[in-house]
Amino acid sequence: MKSLTTPHWLLSLTLTFAGPAFAGNWPNWRGPEGNGVSRDKNLSLKWNDKENVRWRAELPGPGNSSPIVWADRVFVAQFVANENRRTLMCFDRATGKLRRQSGVTYTENESTQENQGHLYTISQEGIAECFELSSGQSLWQERLSGPGAQSSSWSSTLLADGKIYVPNKSGDVFVLRAAPKFEVLATNSIGEPTNASLAASNDELFLRTDKALWCFAAPK
Repeated sequence: MKSLTTPHWLLSLTLTFAGPAFAGNWPNWRGPEGNGVSRDKNLSLKWNDKENVRWRAELPGPGNSSPIVWADRVFVAQFVANENRRTLMCFDRATGKLRRQSGVTYTENESTQENQGHLYTISQEGIAECFELSSGQSLWQERLSGPGAQSSSWSSTLLADGKIYVPNKSGDVFVLRAAPKFEVLATNSIGEPTNASLAASNDELFLRTDKALWCFAAPK
């Protein structure tokens, strides 16, 4: 089986506007301030492929770019290999319905991305570690899942309301307490691989996998 690679331009998607950003938007990778921190207080703690799923929208193939959320729209940059096409897909935030998409086809070979307080890190081996920021001392180090390529992570962590959301390549998202003592609050699995980071906006979580764009939210 051939390995799937993704052009560099798909790794980062950022919205820029002349005016000030609206509250609750997630305009670029790692959020409005570029630090992976969300001000949301009621993000879903637990979900699976049926529980706390607001909607799921099919995608035409894998990709590494994270979702961008702006007002009533969610954007995903997409590489469609069998059509030699690069496209930007726009989804309705409330329903997950595809509103529109646009892009270009190409004939040249594309360059690709190869496999490559407290401070929290996640390694490609799926090992989470917490450091004391002032001293650099390691407070805890834990493997979040078993060994193997799908236990590793290409995603950035998300901090919200004292919790750290850590996706791995299998599509599992571990929710850790942001504290000096290691504690797993939840392990959420949907069974679809991902290389993208989570987006958070107005108490909704958005995760892009190799197969679909997901919106998770606790019942209102």
